[in-house]
Amino acid sequence: MEGYRNQRVPGCGIKGNPHIQSRQKTLKNRWQIVHDMLYWPNSSRFGWDSVNNAVIADNAVWVEYVKLHKKAALFRHIPFPYFDNLCIVWAKDSASGKEAETINDILNDTQEAIEAPDGVDDTQETRPDDEPDIALTDSSSTHASEATS
Repeated sequence: MEGYRNQRVPGCGIKGNPHIQSRQKTLKNRWQIVHDMLYWPNSSRFGWDSVNNAVIADNAVWVEYVKLHKKAALFRHIPFPYFDNLCIVWAKDSASGKEAETINDILNDTQEAIEAPDGVDDTQETRPDDEPDIALTDSSSTHASEATS
């Protein structure tokens, strides 16, 4: 990256680290703020204006949201033209809460795992005469069957 930039703009002196990484971190933080407004559960009152590349909502929604999320105030009047492209880059890394479990879900799953470990189905009835058939064709099989007797 630095080599390409130095060819295009010789002597600029900007290094990939920390300058580009800092810009990337800033973009990701801003993208996360907008993404949360649009896609986080319980934030369906926001919309996206694809013409102006901006978050839209009623005034009362903005006032209420900014009380809890101060950094979101920036996007009330300023567009974020890179949002759609950055979704391609970072959307899979973002937690949405969609797969979140409550403590009751976790406790139920744990209890079920304790009751039936390793996927064993306790509902099948086994009888002592349900032993597998062993072919006694070679000596190793004979010794194995004698050892279990």
